[in-house]
Amino acid sequence: MPILRFLILAPLALAIVAAGALPWYEQLNRERVWAGGSPPAFFFSLPLMSRPQAAMVFRWLQGEDFDTQQLEYQMKSALKARPLNPDNWLLAARLKHRLGKTDEAAQLAEHAQTLGPTRGKLLWDLAMFWLAYPDQDKAISLLHDYLLARPHDVRKVIFLAYRLEDDKAKLLDKLIPAQLAPGYDFDDDFYAAKILQTALSLKNAEMAAVAWQRIEHREIRNNPNARVIKAYQAFLIHQGMTQPALSVWHDMHPELDAPSGVMNGSFEHELLGYGFGWRSTKQEGAEFERSFNHAVEGNYSLKIHFDGQQNINLYRPGITLPVKSGRSYLLTAYWKGEQITTRSNPFFEIVYKQGEKTHTVRSKPQRGDWNWQRIEMVLDVPEGTHFVELRLRRWRTEALDKLISGTLYIDDVKLTEL
Repeated sequence: MPILRFLILAPLALAIVAAGALPWYEQLNRERVWAGGSPPAFFFSLPLMSRPQAAMVFRWLQGEDFDTQQLEYQMKSALKARPLNPDNWLLAARLKHRLGKTDEAAQLAEHAQTLGPTRGKLLWDLAMFWLAYPDQDKAISLLHDYLLARPHDVRKVIFLAYRLEDDKAKLLDKLIPAQLAPGYDFDDDFYAAKILQTALSLKNAEMAAVAWQRIEHREIRNNPNARVIKAYQAFLIHQGMTQPALSVWHDMHPELDAPSGVMNGSFEHELLGYGFGWRSTKQEGAEFERSFNHAVEGNYSLKIHFDGQQNINLYRPGITLPVKSGRSYLLTAYWKGEQITTRSNPFFEIVYKQGEKTHTVRSKPQRGDWNWQRIEMVLDVPEGTHFVELRLRRWRTEALDKLISGTLYIDDVKLTEL
């Protein structure tokens, strides 16, 4: 009989309590009794601490005045009821630290870590605690553990930690885990690639250089981080950093060399489309491909076929060439034409910048049919210029014979310092 009475009355009692609690909770939210927004969710998991009391603790940590003895009593009650809850221990540590009891605060924070050594959110909050304590080394150590738990948050951690130490390489050695935590199927360069990506988004050359030194697999072939490595090389070119750009390129493509001053100048290798490689972005009305047995040197040349259907504004193929400031160069190339039409004909163009000014050197346009001919272009590189662009050009025209057709072959492109 007592059991039956309990089974009947217990659900009714719970319903009454819930009915009374819901309006109170809604009123609490409406009044927003806490400052600076809602307290973290774990505040309301503290046993023996009502919601207004939890909000009071949160407001006190933000600077408002309350009875500190009452606050400590509430925390002791919560810790006694839930001794295995690390969030309670961290909150207690923050309270002690605010009261100036730093030794007790440190002990409480260390105990909180032992209760949740792999919980990402807790590790982050603990790192914030030690930064405020302050103990920078412990904060960095916790951020290291945080990255083991949350490997995708490299950007977030770098934004916080990068200003903590002047020796950036030393900082990353402390911060970045030597390997990923079990359960993550990433490559060995995962963390370094994430740092490099962050550095590029910030346009921070120093951070990028430090990250690059940590990347072990640099060859671009079958590299899961190929995209960010290509972006780094493009960044170095854009910054005018000649030697670092060349060094990264050779790491990416150890099989390529440029004894002629032009990477793949005889087109014996595939066109890469980035860095110091030839770019042949697809254009409507023109097809680019390597041609076998049409060559001045080696076995291949580059073939450009115009289908006669388009009035093309041609600016491909193109390639970035590293040069030395204040030096003179001779660019040579061979080309061959078959039935090239229209009065707007193809030509070679070298483009470079001097400050805000853009300069060009152009070859003579040609049409019709011609066998292999050598083109020569002299380039005087001004001070401050480290890279030039070589490209094949043809201007769009409003002439009646504007739809270009025919085939071009290019081979044996060289750049020689005079």
